This record gives sequence, structure tokens and C-alpha cells, in this order.
Amino acid sequence: MKNIAFIIFLLFISICRAQDNNILFQNYNVSNGLSQNTVIRSLEDSNGVMWFCTRDGLNRFDGTEFEVFRADGQPHSLSSSDVTTIIEESPGVLWIGTHSGLNRYDVSSNTFTQYFHDPANQYTISDNCIKHLLCDNQKRIWVGSMKGLNLYNKETDDFIPISTNGSVFWLMQNSQNEICYLINNTLCIMNPVTYVTERFQFGDEHKIYFLYEDNDKRLWVGMWDSGLKWFDRKNRKLVDANLTMENGKNFNNSQVNYIVETLEGNLMLATREGVLIYDRQANRLINYYQREQSCGLSENTIISLYRDKANNIWIGTYGGGVNLYTPYSNFFIPHKPEYKLQKSIGNINAIVEYKEKLWLGTDGGLIIYNPKDESYEYCPLHVPRSVTNNEVKYIQKEGDHLLWISIYYCGLYLYDMETRRIIKEIPDFPYNQVRRIAKGTDNIYWIALGVARTAITVVVIIPAIPTPVRISGLCFTVAVFTFLQILVKLGFCISVYPP
Repeated sequence: MKNIAFIIFLLFISICRAQDNNILFQNYNVSNGLSQNTVIRSLEDSNGVMWFCTRDGLNRFDGTEFEVFRADGQPHSLSSSDVTTIIEESPGVLWIGTHSGLNRYDVSSNTFTQYFHDPANQYTISDNCIKHLLCDNQKRIWVGSMKGLNLYNKETDDFIPISTNGSVFWLMQNSQNEICYLINNTLCIMNPVTYVTERFQFGDEHKIYFLYEDNDKRLWVGMWDSGLKWFDRKNRKLVDANLTMENGKNFNNSQVNYIVETLEGNLMLATREGVLIYDRQANRLINYYQREQSCGLSENTIISLYRDKANNIWIGTYGGGVNLYTPYSNFFIPHKPEYKLQKSIGNINAIVEYKEKLWLGTDGGLIIYNPKDESYEYCPLHVPRSVTNNEVKYIQKEGDHLLWISIYYCGLYLYDMETRRIIKEIPDFPYNQVRRIAKGTDNIYWIALGVARTAITVVVIIPAIPTPVRISGLCFTVAVFTFLQILVKLGFCISVYPP
């Protein structure tokens, strides 16, 4: 029963999203106000505001509008519009790296403080091209540049050179509070107090691109052209994840640009071939999202991923803007009965469960879905007066095995799911769409119909009355009659029909 309930939920969600083609990603691009469509990094600040780094400006997004910051040559503006990385030091203080200078942004004053390399001063940043930034758990700012690693000295407002051996293109702090960074294809793990550094060189055949530590404290390594690996520190080696994509392609030939952990504990991978979800327990790729899919991305080349406080994941692309992925999107599993029935069914209007199967009221008729073998069965209703091809607009269970069926402009029927036959037609029923059926006291049925002109029609079925009658106080209890009077005063159209 629990499985059936879950399947009902899945189908319901897919129904709700049928008209937007099951799109799982909300895309934001230049047409929405984004300054440029290549999004390199993303950040959610302490106030819940999103920031996006692009090749043409820093973007502030409050959920409705974008505000763009660009370099304008002024001393308190952004040093360059080619923005590479961003971190938050504290509420209201952001650090922004660019291809030409480092910036500290004060939200309250809306001003940027610029920092540049000075060859005559060893306490400036080692290079103006900033590759990556890190704010550690002590709120210290680490700056990775094209020519080395620097630590910001807040007291003197300058920088301590840590390493000048090459380009530092990734920084992170692991669960042991060590500073991990990549420099010249070498993994460096440094004690943040003594600066003592352990170096792991893997050779040119292993081009390391990205580092990520999951909740199990495993350090994952995204490779330039050899897929996903994890770092075995004890044996000083990289271990292949040995993944295969759904299309059969060997994932070990792919590039991994970014990794985040999903709400379910899986790993989301950014690649040049879309977004992949890696189930670590099963050691397999369980989802594979591409631009060509109906639920696809705006662009297949994914540069960055960012998980915000609400567990939404922002997906930065190369030329396709940024895509928003919600954790609920994993539940959107499209079911398309027309493929197996070879019959167009249109909209799925209602779903009920009976004996471990789902009964679907659709524009193409009544359909039964068996989740055990994922099969579909078409059930002819044999309604002679139907001129709409048995267009079922609403179904609802009645008792153990009966089913109310509303057929568009044809009437309301009671259907036996055991014998699969119509056993009763409600006489003289108005040919409107049934929205909801509710059974009240004394076996009175209240039926809400579709809107007719400007009035909402309510049909009341009273078992004790053998034939249709007009509203009269003699036919109702005082309570029911008073309620009907109120409905009339409110503008409802009231009709009374027997079952």
C-alpha cells in the first residue's frame, strides 16, 4: 500500500507538470537580467541573496531581479568584469576574485576595495589572476592565484605568501581542518597553523581538476579527462569510481568540473555532458540530465554547482545561464501510457487506487495501470450517448469497489470495478465537469461542477427522493434548507437530483 501511495504521488506530480513538459530545471539567462550566460561560480549569502560570477559582471539575485556589478574604472568599483570566484567572510562582507584583481565588497556601503599584485611588495597578492578563494572555519581568507597561494592578514590589510610554486586553482578545508589545494596537478594538504604541507604528485596522466569531501569524510577528486576518483591517503593514490553512464559510455573518459552532495546523500556531478547523479551505495549513475531531454538543462557543459540553504542546487553552465534544481525534482518520474497503449490519452484528470492498481481518468477514457509490470489497460465504458470519445474528466471511489465517473458533456455514472460495467446513470444530470463529490449526512451527496458562466453549480443528490425536484423547504431538514438559502444568496446555482 505504501508503494502504491508513493506511485500515486509520483503520477500526481507528473500530471501537475505535464503542461510544462516535466521541466525539472528553472533557467535564468540574459533574457531574465543575468549579465552573461556563462556562470562560473555561485554563492548564497547570509541574507539568502544569490550571487553569480560571470565573464561579464557579478550578479546579485534576490529571487526576482538581477543587479549587475561591472568594472567602470573607478577605485571603489569592481576591478574586472571577468569574475572567477566569490566567498562570504561575514554577513555583509564578500570577497570576489577576477581575472584582474581581488576585491572585498562591503554591502552596507556598496563599495569595493581592490587588491593588486605589486612586484615591489612581497605582501601583496602573488598574481592579479585569482583562481579560487576560501574562507576557513576561523574566518581567514585564503587566495589562490595564477602564481601561488596567499593568506590575508586582517590586521595589516595585506597578504602573507604561502606558496609561489604555481597556479592554485582549487581550495577547500577538510574535516580535519587542513587546507587542501591543487597546484600544478599536485594535491597539497597543509596544516593551517604550521603551514607544513604534504604533497601528492600523481603524474601527468592524472589531471586533477576539483576536490570535494562528502559527509563520510571521503575526498573525491574530479578529473580533467578521466572521470571521478577518490583519494586514498593511506596508500597515496587515486582510486577509480568505475562508473558507467546510462547510454553505456565509460564515464572514466569524462571531465568532472564540480561536485555537490544532494539531500539524499548522493553526489551530483557537473560534466561536459550534462548533470549526473551518483548513487554511492549502489555505485552507479542513477540520473542523467541533458539538454536534449524534455526535462533537460539549458546547456550540457556544466561549469559549477552550488547547494543553497534550502537544498536547492544552482547549476552554472557554459553559455546557457544558470539552472535551478529543487530536491523535489528527483520525484518527477514521467509516466506516458500512450506509448504502451498506442493511443492518445490527453490529460490525466484523476487517479484512484483499487487492488494494488491505479485507475486513471483521462481525456482518452478509463485506463488501469499495474505498477508491478508497468502495464496499462484500456477499459471501454460503452456509453451510447457519449460524443466526446468517453472523455473522463473525473473519477472517485464509492465504497469498496464502485467508482463515480464523470464523462465530459455526457453525464455522471456509477461504475463497478469488479465487473467493469456501468451499473447506474444519474438521470437528468447537467453536462458539466464534476470537480468533487462529497458524501454528507443522511447519504446526501454534494457535487461541485465546473463553472458555468459566472456561477458555480452545486448538485445535491438525495437518496430518499425518487425523482428530480425543485428546491422546496418541505424536502429538507431545517439545517440543510438554511444552508441552501445561504448558497443561493451567495450566487450559487442549486439543483437537486436523486442517485
